[in-house]
Amino acid sequence: MRAYFSILVVVALSAPPLTSAEDRVSNDLNTMLRDASYTFNRFEEVSVGVEAQIDTKYPVQLRKNSKELLSTVLGNVETEKVALNALLGHSKISSADLLDVYVELVEVASELDSNSSNNWIDQKLAVDLAQLGAKANVLSARVAVALRSQIVAQELQLASCAQRTPSHKSR
Repeated sequence: MRAYFSILVVVALSAPPLTSAEDRVSNDLNTMLRDASYTFNRFEEVSVGVEAQIDTKYPVQLRKNSKELLSTVLGNVETEKVALNALLGHSKISSADLLDVYVELVEVASELDSNSSNNWIDQKLAVDLAQLGAKANVLSARVAVALRSQIVAQELQLASCAQRTPSHKSR
């Protein structure tokens, strides 16, 4: 009996702690936000190489617009990184904040895709851009799913509250 009790204690201590579905969603969301932060940081890093390629290899007529677009996306990323860093570690993330992260991930993925498929980009850099762009696309899709889920849950809560609250009619 004593051996049985010892085995039971060992099994209980080694079992992973039970977590609620809400905790798992919060952890998943936090992981996605950390991945978004990594993606934004990595985008800033590879953009230095893209900018150098624009300056030296792009046709003159494309340089100005390409640099302006890259600069705009980099500015948006810089702004979003500040907001994103403030969200990390929080268990509740607003839908508006998730939407901002999603929009910026889509913008980054688009810029990466555009630059990676450009004939004037160095092949190694093009591969790096394509890989990061693919990661940004997958991550944006995951954030979109989380955002949609959150909106659906909020709509259900709102409908539930509306059903419980008696309407006040004026006489």
